[in-house]
Amino acid sequence: MSDKKKNTRNRLGTTPFTILWTLAYGLGWATVILGGIITNEFFPQVFNWFPDIAYIMLAVAVPTFVYSIAQQLLMRWKFAVNFRWWFLWTTLAAVLAGASFQIFQWVDFPFEVNNPIVAVILVFGYIFGSQALVQAWLLRHRVKRVWMWPVAAIASAATFGVPLVNADFFSESALVGTFGFAGLLQGAVMALTLVWLFGMTRAEPLKRGLEATNTQEAESNLAYDDYDEAESDYPQEENMKQQS
Repeated sequence: MSDKKKNTRNRLGTTPFTILWTLAYGLGWATVILGGIITNEFFPQVFNWFPDIAYIMLAVAVPTFVYSIAQQLLMRWKFAVNFRWWFLWTTLAAVLAGASFQIFQWVDFPFEVNNPIVAVILVFGYIFGSQALVQAWLLRHRVKRVWMWPVAAIASAATFGVPLVNADFFSESALVGTFGFAGLLQGAVMALTLVWLFGMTRAEPLKRGLEATNTQEAESNLAYDDYDEAESDYPQEENMKQQS
């Protein structure tokens, strides 16, 4: 068996890939919330040391760092592609998006969003979309229609934000669980999108090859039909050639 076939067999299946990718998002968001609860319980003075923008950047950086490392590993195991600085650029983009969002809050906007669901979707759509734009730039040579990746990230903000708005945070465990569940929904959207993008990209050359083969067969059959028609148009001439 060739090395190429062995590598194909050893790649991670679609179902395990989707599950692990999804769990990484849930773990990342549950981790940052749990860390904040523990810090507030034992070291509450820490939250007075730095300005709000620093804590927002940290709150965004922790989950992004967790699931971006998992993303880098899972893409290597599933699709045999390795983006060396994937986790670094993804985390940096998320941190800058979180910082800029805090800066935007210091500016007087000409409009106000009163619907909490819309507000949450806009906030997380901006953060998720920013990091997805950086990831799309890294993916641009690997998949077709890469523009759909940031679109999916913005759409995942809805699946992430709706549970948070509708949740009843009656306890700290409920807070951790809700953010973890929201992360699972976000991760599922992104995992399915990436599987579809890679699958579509790798299926297109095969589809073009089949179309080319069918075209060649059709042209060959057409040539044979033309030859048969030509023979039928000149039967006597063909018989004379055979007798001579």
